[in-house]
Amino acid sequence: MIQPNALYHADCLTLLERINDDMARTIYLDPPWFSQPVFRARNLGARTASGLRDYLENFARVLQQCHRVLADDGSIVVHADSSLAQKFNLLLGQVFRDNYIDDYILPTFRGSQGTRHDTLLHYGKSPRSILNLVRRPLSAEEGEAYPQSDERGAYRVVPLFTRYERPSLQFEWRGFITPARKIVT
Repeated sequence: MIQPNALYHADCLTLLERINDDMARTIYLDPPWFSQPVFRARNLGARTASGLRDYLENFARVLQQCHRVLADDGSIVVHADSSLAQKFNLLLGQVFRDNYIDDYILPTFRGSQGTRHDTLLHYGKSPRSILNLVRRPLSAEEGEAYPQSDERGAYRVVPLFTRYERPSLQFEWRGFITPARKIVT
């Protein structure tokens, strides 16, 4: 029997299969990143595709077990690197029947492979899943920088002028073309 509030060192799929239904309120997954080497040879492309398919099939089995052990108002957060976030999102949508709550983009960082970001994907088991918004009050300086607010929080209005009168640098957005701002020198 799996004891609540304990730490286990095991294969997650094996451990999840031993947990009773509807036992968890929150699950956080940080799966190992798929880091298949890039092959230069033409005939090895199928091997890479098969490796990714196997990886995603195993991850789908883990998600199915997570769905089973979650309580009706429970939710899951999955940490994904930028190369797998869309694939994970598709799998989560299938397993959790599109009970999407939100996704959070973590700050970018520069590594040996260029600028990247991570994503936290947040899904609920049902529409009754609990979402606890964590917000802090704005500082006085932030309050001055974002003077307007609505039910989603503070914001500020900024002009959509471009500094140049070159048509190649002006873009249409929702039927509106940003006018050039005259800069007085």
